[in-house]
Amino acid sequence: MKRFAFIVLFLILVLPIISADVITPGIKSIPVLNYIENIDDFPNYEFVSWGGIMCNIDFIKRGDPAGGGYKFCSGVVYAFPKGNANITEIRLIDSSRKTLEEKNITLEEYLDSKGAIRVLKNLNNNMGAPESSALKAKVNYYKIDLDSVEETPYKVRYKFEYSYLIFYILTSLIALIIIMIILMRRRKE
Repeated sequence: MKRFAFIVLFLILVLPIISADVITPGIKSIPVLNYIENIDDFPNYEFVSWGGIMCNIDFIKRGDPAGGGYKFCSGVVYAFPKGNANITEIRLIDSSRKTLEEKNITLEEYLDSKGAIRVLKNLNNNMGAPESSALKAKVNYYKIDLDSVEETPYKVRYKFEYSYLIFYILTSLIALIIIMIILMRRRKE
């Protein structure tokens, strides 16, 4: 009996931890692309996207999406005065063996010393959708200002897999025609 209780307790405590990173069955991962529309309005600044551990650290140029990396990354974009951004130094802070709290403090000190300004936060780069969804990607567009931190896009577009849409529409129409034919035949009898 003790052995059974131990196994049940083990499953209750350990199983949620093991399956924490598993995508829910029936749900597919959809990329979310984040673009800064007015990046050319700031020629004296360089923009760096970073989202924490397991997230990409990259310069953002016109036409490049911000953020990226692991599905649970919540990206942030910083504006550095031209020539002050050094991605290698940021990566060294990120890959150090410090605790997460120590890394964040070190990163904040680094950003302050370089004159970095946070312009975007909470950039998700992944979302879930049902497997049957025709949604292929979500595209967010931001307009930034150096005096404020943006969180919500001013424009959102969705990209669809049109072959799925056509298939679903045709399947529905064929099913409707078949049902109508069956009902008409029964009515005649």
